[in-house]
Amino acid sequence: MKLNYYLLIIFLLNFSVKAQYSSSAFTNSKTFSANQHCKIVSYSFDDEFPTERGFSEVYDITFNDSLIYTIPRSFDLEDASKNFFLFISNDGKKVAYFSSSKYYEDKDDQKSVMIYESGKLYKKYGFEEFTNCDPKNEKCGLFFPSSQLIDNKKSNNNIITLKSDIDDSEAYLLDNFIFNKNDSIYVIDARKKVSIYDFNNLSLNPVHQDFKEVYKDLKFIRKRESSFITSIQSPNKYINNFESIITGQILSETIEKMHNLKFVSIDSQEFHKYHLYRLQISGYLKKDGSFEVEKFDIDENLSKDKILNYIQNTKFKSDFLPKEVDKFHFKYFFGGYRNSDDKIAERITLQQKQKREEDLKKRLTLSEIDGIYIPRSMQECMSELDKILNYESKSELKKPSKFSDFNGHMGGLGMWIRNNWGINGGSRLLQYFKERNIGTKRGQNDFISGTIINNYIKWVNGNKKVAIEWEKENPKK
Repeated sequence: MKLNYYLLIIFLLNFSVKAQYSSSAFTNSKTFSANQHCKIVSYSFDDEFPTERGFSEVYDITFNDSLIYTIPRSFDLEDASKNFFLFISNDGKKVAYFSSSKYYEDKDDQKSVMIYESGKLYKKYGFEEFTNCDPKNEKCGLFFPSSQLIDNKKSNNNIITLKSDIDDSEAYLLDNFIFNKNDSIYVIDARKKVSIYDFNNLSLNPVHQDFKEVYKDLKFIRKRESSFITSIQSPNKYINNFESIITGQILSETIEKMHNLKFVSIDSQEFHKYHLYRLQISGYLKKDGSFEVEKFDIDENLSKDKILNYIQNTKFKSDFLPKEVDKFHFKYFFGGYRNSDDKIAERITLQQKQKREEDLKKRLTLSEIDGIYIPRSMQECMSELDKILNYESKSELKKPSKFSDFNGHMGGLGMWIRNNWGINGGSRLLQYFKERNIGTKRGQNDFISGTIINNYIKWVNGNKKVAIEWEKENPKK
């Protein structure tokens, strides 16, 4: 799949806020209309965040909480999060979901702004389209980054202290960068531009105004808390440990006997010693014990038909599911299978190692991997980053406050370079560095991505000869 470069960048520089993640809990929520006549109740079926797995119900509060309609998705919200917001119109017919998550910008069927009418999707906007922002030339972002107003040294968990140079209009934006005023939704973006969306005229695109021009009319309006969130503990169970109601045998053991193989758990010393036959399963375990398969991928040495037939015709114990849901999504099958004969398992492992080495040799010649162009040199790294990175990212890189933010293990530009330019998996770019005696030792991949970013910081600050200078200092060995 080709990379959508201009949607990539916020993810590169702020991974933790923009990516999907899993936790040990999931949330249900209630959101009320401005006139308190209607509400939407959203239920999740998994602990990934954000996700659409689940459903939502819209009720008319004035008629004894009568159900009006259902939407076949959840709208994930977080306590204390300033990245996800849900609104329902006064008549209950319209629902709007706003998210600054990069997860939604990567999906074809989901965007940062999702508008529903009478339970059906009416319109969706990317954040650039909704705010009318050009990421090539402007600092774009769906919401005003209120965190930049806070003096972190003087603030703590109980008291927030604003920076000394913050005026009243900026202080207003700390909590009021998105709100619903009589079915008009106001969104103040990263440029301090206001986008106003009319719930009563969904066909109209947002109206755009400068914050300074409308602040005098907004300063007495405060965001009213309309969403209330309940956190629920996730079930602590993996698919390989699902237990048959009839036999009491767990799934991993059943598959082991089915194939006359040895199951190796993920915490076993053998897990990294032998080549293992793996399977990936995801789906929903229901309260009645049935498992609804969503995805099923399996190594050719295992029987897909046998395993799938067993899963689909077996009832598993489900007493560990939370009482708040009728089903829950699971996606982890930890462990794998090897031949029960140690010598045969060792021979298979050696054969697979040789195959990986052959595959690596092929990767070293590829100009593209998974649809992404692989630079051949430091010079090409500079030119490719210049194409990929947008205005905001280049601005942040010109004056980096903390280099680890860009080259960290949990995200950032460095991780993207390592994963997508083949520094981790092998590529002609990795070979380019190895020819200069860089990346020949374990643990040097972070150093390679850091070197590329350091040079690009010099590049974006005006030194267009940085690649030539670096190659002179690091010639082929």
